[in-house]
Amino acid sequence: MGLDQYVYVINPDPQEPSAELFYWRKHPDLQRFMEQKYYERGGTATEFNTEEVTVDDDVLDSLELAMRTNTLPQNEGGFFFGMSMYEDTEQTWIFLRKARAALADGKQLIYTSWW
Repeated sequence: MGLDQYVYVINPDPQEPSAELFYWRKHPDLQRFMEQKYYERGGTATEFNTEEVTVDDDVLDSLELAMRTNTLPQNEGGFFFGMSMYEDTEQTWIFLRKARAALADGKQLIYTSWW
């Protein structure tokens, strides 16, 4: 049990499954960031769990800025969320590179999580 976070490459062919681009296990600060993006974009769910956020250049630019300025929103979501660790920061930089490459290649990306 706990927070599992994914970014998927959406396959335009509905007969083909989407492919996982990236996975985090218990990076609650990223979860809070994506939750904020979800609500900023009109999300209406009462709980940010299994909801989707389109990952586009705007999201990546905002995430990169938050990473560079150490302003990723803190999230102490409790037992199921754990705590963000140094390794999560390293992984998020790797994700940013992969996501930018995927977008440059014309791919569509979504973020989702489950806890």
